[in-house]
Amino acid sequence: MGAPLKNGPRTALYGTSEVALDRSSGRFNVPSDMDQLKGETVQFTRDPLGRFLEVRLRDDYIAFASRMESVAATLDLEAANAILVDYVGFTIQALVDNNLRLIIPKRMRETLGDTSSIVLVGVGDALQIWPAKTYNDTKAQREQALRAAFGQIGKSILLRQGMAGADDAAVGGAA
Repeated sequence: MGAPLKNGPRTALYGTSEVALDRSSGRFNVPSDMDQLKGETVQFTRDPLGRFLEVRLRDDYIAFASRMESVAATLDLEAANAILVDYVGFTIQALVDNNLRLIIPKRMRETLGDTSSIVLVGVGDALQIWPAKTYNDTKAQREQALRAAFGQIGKSILLRQGMAGADDAAVGGAA
């Protein structure tokens, strides 16, 4: 798993790692290449579909909550309330200690079930914490969705930013 990068005011987390979870305490060790998280306050919330937990640094969580409030303002009252109460509002603060240990708060552990193996997935400003079984059982669905979207996103994946014009000509000329 890659170390967190600072991209302006946001943290950029990328990479995947499977780690052991102490089921009784909810504690796990953050991968050592994420040592920039030592002593940092984080916010836990639960994926709206109940598949995994999300962890963001406190400042990134504030920006995230603001984005969700903007989205909620565009929705009907029931959907807005669900997003604000059951997603943004269902949050708990925790601390990554100086030994890179993080304890998942007890009420957040329900999302993980009784697993002792979790998968950490860095996706931008959030670290997703999946029960390993759920992550592996849904992998084929995620890969199928990626294949289905590849026609729309493939060029962005294959071409570097700033090189699109030159690469478009080269690709067009080679066809």
